[in-house]
Amino acid sequence: MIHSWFFVDSKIANPVALNAMLTELGPLPAQSNALNNGWIGIKTFTHPVLLPVFFAALLLSLLFPNLKLIITWTLCLAVIFALGVLWPPWDLESLYFYHVSTLSCPPFWHTEQGTGRAIRKRFAQGVLVVAALFNTTAVFSESRAAQMVSDQKRMNLQDFPEEIVVVWGPHFLSRLLTQS
Repeated sequence: MIHSWFFVDSKIANPVALNAMLTELGPLPAQSNALNNGWIGIKTFTHPVLLPVFFAALLLSLLFPNLKLIITWTLCLAVIFALGVLWPPWDLESLYFYHVSTLSCPPFWHTEQGTGRAIRKRFAQGVLVVAALFNTTAVFSESRAAQMVSDQKRMNLQDFPEEIVVVWGPHFLSRLLTQS
C-alpha cells in the first residue's frame, strides 16, 4: 500500500497566499487569545480524567509541605501555562496525566522521622489507592466506549467490498466507517 502520500495543489501551496495568511495570523504568542489559551491549559487539570490524580497530588503536597515541592508545583503550572500560550490547546489530558502523576511522588521522598510521619504516610497511601480506584473506573468506562465504537466500525465494514478499492482522499474510509 502507498503510505504517507499527498498531492500538491498549486493554489493551496502558493507561497504568496500562505505568507499572507501567516501575516494575518501573526506570531503565535502575540495572538489575542494567547493568555486565554494559557488559562485553558491550567483549567485542563479539572478534566474528569485528571481530577482524581490532581487532587491526590495536591493533597499529598499539603500533607508533606516542602519548599522544593512548592517550587516544583509552581514550575509545572508555569510550563503548562506557557504551553497554552505558545500553542493552541488540544487534547492535553494524556500529556498532563504524566505531569500530575509525577507531582504525586515527591511527598514520599520527604525524609522526616517520627510517628506523625508514619500516620501521614499511611494516609497518603490511602489517598493514592482511592485516586487509583477513581482512575480505574474512568479507564474502564473509556474502554467500554472505545469498544462500542470499534464494534460499530466492524459492523459497518461487513458490507465493504472485497475487491480493490481506490481511496481518493485521506478521510474517505473514516467517513465510510462512521456512516450508519
